Amino acid sequence: MIFHRPLLLLLAFVLAAAAPMPVRFAVLAAARPIARGAILTGDDVALTPAPGMVPGALADPAQAVGRVARRALAAGVVLRADALAEPLVVRRGEAVRLRIERPGFSVEAVGAAATDGAQGEWIAAVNSATGTRLRGAVSESGILSMEGLKAADAGRLPR
Repeated sequence: MIFHRPLLLLLAFVLAAAAPMPVRFAVLAAARPIARGAILTGDDVALTPAPGMVPGALADPAQAVGRVARRALAAGVVLRADALAEPLVVRRGEAVRLRIERPGFSVEAVGAAATDGAQGEWIAAVNSATGTRLRGAVSESGILSMEGLKAADAGRLPR
């Protein structure tokens, strides 16, 4: 069988295009050693190529910057979601404001956090005036919002 040169070139191009291409992934890694409890900055992270998909790996610096390292991380370690946490806004024993808001009114009281908490987490607190143990979501520094609770039970917890 005789093939013409243009046909051979076309066949070579088609075969080359059909060849599997290596897939590359970019993941976020520690750019330098990071201590446990350190709040990550843009200088602490770097995008690095990975030979394949890394389960749980972060791919965007915005997913890591401002978060806290749950454990010490060596330089070059791929950053996974479970290695980082939101920074604590409230610490156990700190004074907090307990706030319940409803249409047309809001009530605030002073209390003490019974546990540590990051923004959005539900934590326990004790009302300083009554000694009642309550639950609230950390909404701002020093404020526990009890908006999702019924006014009747106010999220009482067992002592």
